[in-house]
Amino acid sequence: MNWFVSAGIRSHAAVQLFCLPYAGGGASVFRRWQEGIGPDVEVLPVQLPGRENRITEDPRFDIADVAAAIASRADRPYAIYGHSMGGRVGFEVVRELRRTGAPLPVRLYVGGARAPHVTAASLFDGLSQVDDEELLRRLGDGGGLPAALLEHPELVELLLPLLRADFGRVDSYRYVPGEPLPVPIVAFSGRHDGAVTRSHSAAWAEHTAAGFTLHEIDGGHFFLQDRLPELLAVLRTDLAAARTGSPAATPPVSGVGHRVPLGDTGWSVWRDAILRGTGFPADGLTLFHAPRAAAAADELLATGCDADRFDKEFDEAVRAGAHRISELAGQPLLREAVTWQNPGALLALDGLARGGGDAARNVRRRDRERALLKYWQRYCGKNETVGFFGPSCWVTVDPSLPEVARISPGPGLTRRRWVWFESWALAAYADALGTDLAVRRWWPPMLCPT
Repeated sequence: MNWFVSAGIRSHAAVQLFCLPYAGGGASVFRRWQEGIGPDVEVLPVQLPGRENRITEDPRFDIADVAAAIASRADRPYAIYGHSMGGRVGFEVVRELRRTGAPLPVRLYVGGARAPHVTAASLFDGLSQVDDEELLRRLGDGGGLPAALLEHPELVELLLPLLRADFGRVDSYRYVPGEPLPVPIVAFSGRHDGAVTRSHSAAWAEHTAAGFTLHEIDGGHFFLQDRLPELLAVLRTDLAAARTGSPAATPPVSGVGHRVPLGDTGWSVWRDAILRGTGFPADGLTLFHAPRAAAAADELLATGCDADRFDKEFDEAVRAGAHRISELAGQPLLREAVTWQNPGALLALDGLARGGGDAARNVRRRDRERALLKYWQRYCGKNETVGFFGPSCWVTVDPSLPEVARISPGPGLTRRRWVWFESWALAAYADALGTDLAVRRWWPPMLCPT
């Protein structure tokens, strides 16, 4: 059983792209993809049963069979693209691959497809229940059938069983809730799509714990036909990033809303980003608060009376704070954080921890306390750019979402700690310097090999 149609085996390609068609479509939908996407990607259109060279087969199919076919053909990093019905088929295929323990794709691309849990009505809903004339008319209005096809009744007759089977699958689909996929999802939304809205596409973010990106393309529901070069440009660049495990660095697509304006201020923020927490809980900022001393100070300033009460509360706050500072100076995580930024500051922490809360508050003691509190304020209330910082997660900011911002922390996020030396950044910097003639003239002279 031949599940794939390709333009020849490309074993040299670094990544494979399996493509799933829309309802009623076959592998020929993707016939121009191999030429347009370049030699680094092997395009493998999936030929579902009941269409084109498999026209004599029952057009109904099982997700498990599609998943098994892809798993058997995937022999290197691969991705899956599904359009419209193919998007949800691709989603269920990845779930099946996860269930069976098969290698998962590096990306799931979905184009013109509603997220699995979205039940809002679509232009193509209910087509399995209407008569032939209505089915063909609505498909033609939505751009799903070439007008010339309707001039050949014999072709229409061959196509109708396939259309009814596919739209029967669309109409009967029911999402079964489950864990988000550990695979990044990239969704494509046609700006003028009358069947799938932008919010329907944005809702795919709920189904991945590995990052989500939404691209808008200036086309209708079948933008994979009339805006193919733009679509392939994004796929080509994103697949190159996916192979190295890097975040996607997609080129600008006309109309892509990758930034969210902050009102009319002229400023904007990235729609999809990594949100990084501070190194320590924000409630650490209240560790040294002294509400009773503050109330006594307010009373003294307002009335000029009860100075003795203020002195008593102030002395008690200083004593309690000194003990907390000494305890904090011995905290292993704080000491590790300070070590990454300023190893010399450990001497001050050692002195605070060794002296205890009852040590004399001379100039040295107060300087050490002040230094420790500066670090503590930064670690609890500021997103540090160097040294020690907290857990990261994906965040999507979108005013069209009910909650405005959606955060995807993923499993076990705060339990894993590591240090990562970014050697690639240094190598890139060295390469840039090496091409700068103003730098090279200062290099030491070298004899020519001759």
